[in-house]
Amino acid sequence: MDDSYCQRIAAVGRALSDPCRVAILMNFKGRTLSISTMTEEMDTYQSNLSYHVSILYKAGLLQRVDMGRWHYYAVDQEAISELGDFSSTCCKKAKRRKGPDNHDDP
Repeated sequence: MDDSYCQRIAAVGRALSDPCRVAILMNFKGRTLSISTMTEEMDTYQSNLSYHVSILYKAGLLQRVDMGRWHYYAVDQEAISELGDFSSTCCKKAKRRKGPDNHDDP
């Protein structure tokens, strides 16, 4: 594994460490949304939502489309897929381990 991959996964982990940000991602449901729409749907303050969306965007979990003075966001499916691949890789490695001493199966 190269260092840039590890850095990306770590950034995603930090971004997902807050339950509010996880809820924001779950709210997209495959849609492209503005901060205004998300604020109404999630019943929260615009400044709070903007802060969390910014972190998700910087971590690469969201894409942004600028239309005039409005910013629209959508979940970056490639980033979510990469996270799923990482999770699968960890699970596969964990299944090969046995016992508390973590020796590989023969």
